[in-house]
Amino acid sequence: MKKGIKLVLLGVLVLATFAMCSCAKKEVSEKVESKAVENVNDIVDELDDEKLAAVEDKIMEEHENAERITDFLFSEKNQIGDVTSIITFADKDAGIKTFKYDVLDLDENFDEMAAAIIDFDKEIARDSAGNLVSDDGENISIKSGGIYILKGTLKDKRIKIVKGVGERIQLILDGLKVNTNKESAILTSKDCITQIHLAKGSVNEISSTTESSVSNGAKRNGVIYSEENMSFTGTGKLIINNGFECSIESTDKLTFISGEYVLNTKGDGIKAKNEVLFRSGNIEINSGDDAIRVTNNKKACVYVENANIKVQSNDKGINSDNEILIVGGNIDFDTRGECITGKKVNILGGNINLKSDDDAINSSDSDQNKKNNQIDVYTRVIGGELNIDSVMDGIDSNGDLYIEGGKIFISAADNDNERIIDYNGIVTCNIGVEMVGVGPGAKMQDLGDAPKQSYIVVYYKDAMPAGKKIELKDDNNSVILSFTPNKTYKAALITSANLEAGNNYKIISGDKELSVKLVEGKNEIKE
Repeated sequence: MKKGIKLVLLGVLVLATFAMCSCAKKEVSEKVESKAVENVNDIVDELDDEKLAAVEDKIMEEHENAERITDFLFSEKNQIGDVTSIITFADKDAGIKTFKYDVLDLDENFDEMAAAIIDFDKEIARDSAGNLVSDDGENISIKSGGIYILKGTLKDKRIKIVKGVGERIQLILDGLKVNTNKESAILTSKDCITQIHLAKGSVNEISSTTESSVSNGAKRNGVIYSEENMSFTGTGKLIINNGFECSIESTDKLTFISGEYVLNTKGDGIKAKNEVLFRSGNIEINSGDDAIRVTNNKKACVYVENANIKVQSNDKGINSDNEILIVGGNIDFDTRGECITGKKVNILGGNINLKSDDDAINSSDSDQNKKNNQIDVYTRVIGGELNIDSVMDGIDSNGDLYIEGGKIFISAADNDNERIIDYNGIVTCNIGVEMVGVGPGAKMQDLGDAPKQSYIVVYYKDAMPAGKKIELKDDNNSVILSFTPNKTYKAALITSANLEAGNNYKIISGDKELSVKLVEGKNEIKE
């Protein structure tokens, strides 16, 4: 076994927690040692040394300047941009997952001297050269690649990047206000990668009065719409108000590097076909449909590295047809549908607060709806802190469920049809989990018969009150875990790395106290 790798976990996918790839080596190392990703080398069991060595060699071969950050993470910074490579494990077969950031997106500066200034408060929108921009009464058309500073107020027109302008456009929003009846306020063509940069100190606002036609089901494009990759950077603020399809949409990939965003929409907030990446930034979404949506069932991925994301949604929070990977940041979701749903849900870090009128976390595959135990579908929690308040299941997997690290607090449904955790395949409980979950006990699913860490299941005769602490205490009356549920409950599921077989523990719920002498594995208490 490789030095630094300890035997802890069963196979199926393990994604090692990782840091922001653009940091200098010292900065990355500091992030890896942070609370959210501590013990990253202690999360893999029964790895094949030869397979691990082979995949490491492959990473080093493909990225000759790569630096090892942990046993599983490699980072490279080069003239193309930053690349993070993560060794992944599926059924103990090593693979590679990579995320790339364009070097131009990582640069917070732009060449103001080379920029064309378009001020919509002027009588006519023109640039210094006089031939880069045209106004036909419907569209402000940008005809050539380059840097454009947009400011002032634009009414009842759209900004259009025309086909054939070149590979890259930088739009610097510096006090831009758009009020339009057009379908897309900013529209870019397929052959042009666009960066939208929010100038320092600027507040930019786009409002669209166009609404979707429900009767004919016609699809409308987002307020900001791109047929190519689009990135968002800067330190300013962007506000979008719209009553139709989507606020920000790409038929490929969207990357949020930095900036502040407030998206108020009757449709989806952010939508892409392939990927939505959040490297940093502050994002607030108030949506009638999904807040964040990725649709490609082969390679869709929502990746949250270190952003602050706040969501109020009448549907789902994050909805991916394939993968979701959260490694850091602050997530605060309040949704009518599931807060986080995808085929493969991986939570490796971050502070995550989920309030849902449905399951808070759900892993499922619509293509396997007829299967009870869906293949290659799972939810895995390795790190971070989760606070869950759900009307239905707290965590629901139509496949497997891996509880392998982090702090998890669940206040699940107070009706007998739902569960604290729900899974159709296998379940694992690993060493290092701190968890208190409460909910109904009628259809209880626990942490299985072969956990690596002992746990306690408590059943109460009567419903325990909401708003009062449930505590796990040791023989010395020291509190090991404490949680205040938002709902009444008749069952509790508790585990901690501090539990030791042979010792006595107390579970105090309101004014009720129950005791257990712990044995290895499952411990069940019935009042």
